[in-house]
Amino acid sequence: MSTTNTTNLGIAIPVPGSGEPFLVSAYNAAISTLDGGVGFTICTSGTRPASPYTGQVIFETDTASSFIWDGSAWQSAAGGVSVGFETNFLLMGA
Repeated sequence: MSTTNTTNLGIAIPVPGSGEPFLVSAYNAAISTLDGGVGFTICTSGTRPASPYTGQVIFETDTASSFIWDGSAWQSAAGGVSVGFETNFLLMGA
């Protein structure tokens, strides 16, 4: 079975038609969603994701603010945590 790796986590996923014993498209979609959800999406207030998924977290470099998509709107992720902490947290690569 041939595989390729996801972008963020490097999870091996099977290539369709390579002798896999399960439904590759469903598995790959689930793994891609998991892989894409790791960490913050870095953007600006003008380049937020066009099709966010519920629970997606973004960090806007122009506003130094983070937001969470609740399924219908972006909500502030500050929750009482200072922006300085969020910025330092990102710069440390966590």
